[in-house]
Amino acid sequence: MGGQSMSKYTHALVVIPAHDEEEHIEACLDAIVQSAQLSGVHVEIVVALDKCSDRTAAILERLPHDLHALEFSFAMVGRSRHAGITAGLVILRNVPTENIWIFNTDADSLVPATWIRTHLSYAATCDVVTGTVAPDWGDAPAEVVAEYEARYQAKPGHRHIHGANMSFSACAYLEVGGFPFTVESEDVELVDEFVHSGYRVSRIAEDPVHTSTRQSNRTPGGFSGYLEGLRGEATLDSDAALLGDAAPVRDAAPHRSAAPHRSAAPHRSADCL
Repeated sequence: MGGQSMSKYTHALVVIPAHDEEEHIEACLDAIVQSAQLSGVHVEIVVALDKCSDRTAAILERLPHDLHALEFSFAMVGRSRHAGITAGLVILRNVPTENIWIFNTDADSLVPATWIRTHLSYAATCDVVTGTVAPDWGDAPAEVVAEYEARYQAKPGHRHIHGANMSFSACAYLEVGGFPFTVESEDVELVDEFVHSGYRVSRIAEDPVHTSTRQSNRTPGGFSGYLEGLRGEATLDSDAALLGDAAPVRDAAPHRSAAPHRSAAPHRSADCL
């Protein structure tokens, strides 16, 4: 899927973890396929189905897209991302590792048409790209939207990290040992490891990924948990205004856990040496 590029990154691997995403997976993949077609490189798409009990797998079977769907029972997003990447690198085993760029998004998200191309445009001068997100607010209270927008920095050099919008070279990924095996904050921990290992990170604002703001207890400390916290604060603020209480103390960012267990580093290709 895709065409030719003058960059050394001739192949892209897009990995999407999915846990019971029957409502979102088709639109997610439609958007990724469109981005792949405009990318100028060969793109492989891997969906890591993690302990799905709904119709997600059945929907994938009827889609016309060229993709790879793999089933796991981890119930752990960090591990499913890592398994999807590992499988994708096996699919691309005849391609030099130094020519592969890995993309990550989420099954409840929609990437822009130029997403892959935009990230690759930074690849000549960095090893990792972290992007921003544009939440689909739906019927969220205006107070929550305002509070989020007051805190969020959708500009170059931002410090936000989202698994729904990040990419990196395959060589860098293999060197740091991959995503940690954790149920949340796997994206933050991986980028921390990239930085600690001296890899260059471009923090871009172009092409934000549209993502769900669904109320969920899947990852209490992740992005959805952060939005739930804002909803709770909006309720407290409303109550405080009525009762005359002081406004609650707010954290500037979601809670970050300590570094969790990582897998043993995958075999490092000689292409990366």
